[in-house]
Amino acid sequence: APLPHAKLTEHLEECTQAHLMLLMRRLLEQQDQIKQLCSKVANLEAQNQELVSQRERDLKAHALQRESDLNSHGLSTAQVAGLETKVAALEKRLAQEAKDLKKALDEGHGKSH
Repeated sequence: APLPHAKLTEHLEECTQAHLMLLMRRLLEQQDQIKQLCSKVANLEAQNQELVSQRERDLKAHALQRESDLNSHGLSTAQVAGLETKVAALEKRLAQEAKDLKKALDEGHGKSH
């Protein structure tokens, strides 16, 4: 039921104990919820740490496997890096040659028309 403004002071004086009990109940509910949330955060942090550790183990295993694969094919990491550099340079050179060829063709069409 709505409480008229004129009776507010009287109501608060009469019901102080009840209001404090309601306030205490809410405070305890919030403290319980905070404990639950802290527990969830701790669980999630532990799960996250396990996932991070597992990922690191997987990355190391992958790197070791890659190195093993390269070694079994007679290639060192330095040789692979050198080949990757050569491929990148070749791709760059071919792109430039294609660009030059297109330019030459465009100029050739311009002269004949």
